[in-house]
Amino acid sequence: MSAALRGRPRQRARPLLWEWRFPMLVGRTIDKSPAVAIRDGKWKLLMNPDRSRVELSDIPRDLSELNNLADRYPEVVKDLSQRLLRWRAG
Repeated sequence: MSAALRGRPRQRARPLLWEWRFPMLVGRTIDKSPAVAIRDGKWKLLMNPDRSRVELSDIPRDLSELNNLADRYPEVVKDLSQRLLRWRAG
């Protein structure tokens, strides 16, 4: 990790996966991030386990994650969502 801390790029060997398990009790639903996520390479997928909300971002091109690319890259969404839900199921 010292290379990354010094600003040198480092390739991740495995994707990062996480789940937000704490309810957000205030604010509008649309302002809340989906519950589970995977980051693999340039892609970051956020989604609710029931697929009620799916967001795909190309992180190097959109650091602020303002553009949802899920409709443009359905094959990426399918791959990442399957891996994410498999991980979540244990």
